[in-house]
Amino acid sequence: MKDDAAAVGRFYSAANEVCRALAYGELEARFVDVAGNVYEPPFALWRSTAALRSVVSTLGEIGGLNGRLYVTQDSLTAYLGSRKPAATIKGENELYRRIRAIVERQPTERIESPTLRQMLENDLGRSIGGREFERARERAVNEVNAPAWRKGGALAFAPKPHRAKTPDGL
Repeated sequence: MKDDAAAVGRFYSAANEVCRALAYGELEARFVDVAGNVYEPPFALWRSTAALRSVVSTLGEIGGLNGRLYVTQDSLTAYLGSRKPAATIKGENELYRRIRAIVERQPTERIESPTLRQMLENDLGRSIGGREFERARERAVNEVNAPAWRKGGALAFAPKPHRAKTPDGL
């Protein structure tokens, strides 16, 4: 059931992205009605909720016409080619190796995550996804066993705070 909800969420996220890309002219679409007539919907149409419902249904209605919506092959190829590629396992492993080397060099001196991420993005010459960074960082910190690099809570070697003792009656 949880997987179904995640799949539905991804589907609607993709539909929203398609509508946004259509609205800003990054994608081109054609609408073919049931009689086979081809129409080119205007960009302004895609800024409406009704258009989103049309994109996510197999048969939709746009402007009173029933039919199917098609994204043109050329615009889709160009759009997908312009997007950043998803992180690869090879890229994440390289990120892990770099983080591990830093943690090994300075196991007690933690670098804050935003600073470390920016440093690595500059070194690698690419952007690093949040989940990719967290997975690689957590793996490196766990394998090196560097408590100073763990997130949250007090450090294992930090003294615990205590209340000052007062004499009775004061």
